[in-house]
Amino acid sequence: MKLITSLILTFLASVFLLNVLAQDDRNQLPEGVKTHIEGSGQITGNMQYSPDEKELAVATNKGIWLYDARTGGEIALFSGHKGDVLAIAYAPNGKTLASAGRDETIRLWHSKTGENVAILTGHGGLVTAVAFSPDGKKLLSGSGDGTVRLWSIQTSKQLWSADTPQKQMLDEERKLPLPGVFRSNTPTRPVRSPFEMLALQWVLAVAYSADGKMLASSGSSDGTIQLWNANNGELIRTLKGHKEMVRTLAFSSDGKTLVSGSDDDTVRSWDTNTGRMLRTLSGHSNDVKSVAISRDGKMIASGSKDSSVRLWDAETGRFLPTLRGHYWEVKGVAISADGKTVASGDELGKIFIWDWKTLAKKQK
Repeated sequence: MKLITSLILTFLASVFLLNVLAQDDRNQLPEGVKTHIEGSGQITGNMQYSPDEKELAVATNKGIWLYDARTGGEIALFSGHKGDVLAIAYAPNGKTLASAGRDETIRLWHSKTGENVAILTGHGGLVTAVAFSPDGKKLLSGSGDGTVRLWSIQTSKQLWSADTPQKQMLDEERKLPLPGVFRSNTPTRPVRSPFEMLALQWVLAVAYSADGKMLASSGSSDGTIQLWNANNGELIRTLKGHKEMVRTLAFSSDGKTLVSGSDDDTVRSWDTNTGRMLRTLSGHSNDVKSVAISRDGKMIASGSKDSSVRLWDAETGRFLPTLRGHYWEVKGVAISADGKTVASGDELGKIFIWDWKTLAKKQK
């Protein structure tokens, strides 16, 4: 029912917005926007500030676009994937960019020259998410093949691979006889469509804790989040609470809190030591596509299919300003290290960099 409703609303919105966009005046920026970027290409994944905050990297259908984070000017396009770039991540030292592709590969790039220094292969499905370890020596990836994998940056070799619990369940189901083959009480294989099987096992988001000891992954349609031991890939615990697929994850800088965003329209925060859900942040009216948490751990930003960016007080869950100006679903959000600006990008490539604190003062 939610899918049908979503399709109807998307159609009606597209008809309305075509008229709105036809009259779009680029000089009339939404209140609070300090920089506007008319992106080249559709945004197909996340965005991230460089560690020195001079650049903003964005995953698009054309490759990785780098923009000047202050002026919005185009700096470079890193292209090489055969298809969409679904996720990007900066190494902590800012010298390397990693990208996850629909072409089932991971590419490592020199962030200043754009040189493609390595291609990591091994996933058996589109690669949907990547995250660097705090020391920059390892890279975590997630894929539609139902696995999370850890890679050595120095050797470009896989260190370990772990099947999600959902993939393990599907592998066991495949060993069962098909319905109707036996008439005894022998369990038979559940009837699942190819789409249902994919939706059950795919990994859509990964995150690496700041102490380098814990990993997180999510994506399965059962709404769960997995926490993994970074050293050996053993499953630590499963977090349950979301009612639909979890598309985005972010660890706090101290590693004690994990933030998640889901198709159930909520953002949730979790105690990583106990697995306890700390709070549920409700306010979006459609799928949450991206979340970010500020370096000081005090603010959460979330981008949604409802075209808004919501800011939350991470400690109390209260609303901070809601950033409105996008016409299409917000695919990515990022918070600068000093917490003063928030970047957001929608699926058609429009990027806003917001001075959210000034906006908050005006709204008081």
